[in-house]
This record gives sequence, structure tokens and C-alpha cells, in this order.
Amino acid sequence: MIMIAYILEAVDNYYPTTEILLLLESFYGAMFFYLKNLPITPSQCYEQVHKTWDEFQLGVSTWQDEQLPITCQN
Repeated sequence: MIMIAYILEAVDNYYPTTEILLLLESFYGAMFFYLKNLPITPSQCYEQVHKTWDEFQLGVSTWQDEQLPITCQN
């Protein structure tokens, strides 16, 4: 219950233009992150990732491409 109260208080008091709240859930556990004093704002971060999104895309390597049946290749 203490963690729930902490999360609710953080949600009530955080500034979305300068801070980030993350709640990551996995199977039976959850992790809560309250990111403050960031070097850039969340919107600036979004813009940087958006501009370089291709760098974050995982592609099929040449070796993997050769291993696929012809009907599966692009």
C-alpha cells in the first residue's frame, strides 16, 4: 500500500513538461520510475528520437536474408 500511495502522490505532483513517470509491469512485478532534473525535456527527447527513428529499427541482416525462403524475402 505504501508504494501505491507514493505512485499516486507522484502522479498528482509531477510536471509532464519537464518530468517523466514510467510504470513498467512484467509478469508479477512492477517497477516505477520518476525521472526528474532531465538534461532535456520529454518533448525534446521525443523530437530527437522521432528524427532518428530509423536508427532504432532492427533490420534483417544480410546473412539472415540469405537464409529465408524466396517467398519470405522483401
